[in-house]
Amino acid sequence: MLAALGKLPLFAGELPNRGYNTRSLQAIDYGGNPVPQGNGWSALDLGRLLAALYNLKSYHPEYTKAVDQIVLDWSYLRVVRDGILSSATVTKDQAGRTLTRVNPETRLGYEEYAARAFQLWGFDVEGSAVGGEYQTALVEGVKVPTQRQRTDTNSQVNQYTVSNPFLLYGLEFGLDPKMRSLFEPVFQAQAERYRRSGTLTASATTLIDRKPYTIHSAITGKGEPWVALGDDGQAVPQARIVSTAVAFAYHALYPDNQYSQKLFPATTDLYNPLTGFYEGFYETTGKTAIGFTGSTNSMILQSLLYTVMNRQPLIRPTAMKSPWWEAVAQGDSGRGLPRIPKSTAKLITDSNGSYWISSNENLRVSQQ
Repeated sequence: MLAALGKLPLFAGELPNRGYNTRSLQAIDYGGNPVPQGNGWSALDLGRLLAALYNLKSYHPEYTKAVDQIVLDWSYLRVVRDGILSSATVTKDQAGRTLTRVNPETRLGYEEYAARAFQLWGFDVEGSAVGGEYQTALVEGVKVPTQRQRTDTNSQVNQYTVSNPFLLYGLEFGLDPKMRSLFEPVFQAQAERYRRSGTLTASATTLIDRKPYTIHSAITGKGEPWVALGDDGQAVPQARIVSTAVAFAYHALYPDNQYSQKLFPATTDLYNPLTGFYEGFYETTGKTAIGFTGSTNSMILQSLLYTVMNRQPLIRPTAMKSPWWEAVAQGDSGRGLPRIPKSTAKLITDSNGSYWISSNENLRVSQQ
């Protein structure tokens, strides 16, 4: 896998494309079609990859040199700008010319997760890290976050609130006080809906084997509570799904909570011994939502591992002597490496548990 990552043709010689053919390593679009010029990069995908590679070094330091060589081949000049994360998309103008647009990332929860991952490697992305002011919507009497209040962009793309990124953040980085202030209302709204209506709720983005294939079972989306949306933003009201992965993850993070204890056993039998766990079941019919994905089964595995590890964040610090930090210490390489050879996040333990925070946070303030 590491050898393949090292061979990937990079978009504009900078960063990995959004998708590749796993056999040829050619860049492809989301329909699986070759795109020789590439299709841009996702800061969110890169954040997931950087978190995974960092953790690989933590648990298997023998791969440190190979991992660092991969990420040292990338250029970060455009993905990290002015303390925020940006992604690139490729479009064509009326004359058929290819245009690359680089815009700030704005997807709630995912941006905060990716920023924490970039901080592991020393990047200054405080503008994308969890914190600041968030817009909210009242759902089941709970103020649920909908998007960050920001001045860097007016983008309204994909503004819906689902559980996935908050759960990944909690399992991997721990629930620091700032993230907990977002995480708890997201969970509480779902629990309150169940208390009010008796409808088990585990809102998530899931993938199924029929159109529209991607279902965002949102807590709030497009200004409405409890909507189900396709990737095109169109409502699919009969397609709301109770996510298996979300049920496992909430149970891991909140094992003593009455609602997580109710939700968890409703999904544990959605299992095929040959292929793994199904995506979940439909709220309206109770029928199984057919689909087997790495995203669902990996979150289930993470949830089980989190429990076995005595509910400690899955991501642990790595050694600071490595090719990456040596390159950073040498100064400006022209590729946008961090300015200072140390992580801009740190793992702490206090009365609230163990969690990562930004290195420049005042600990006393973060605990208020």
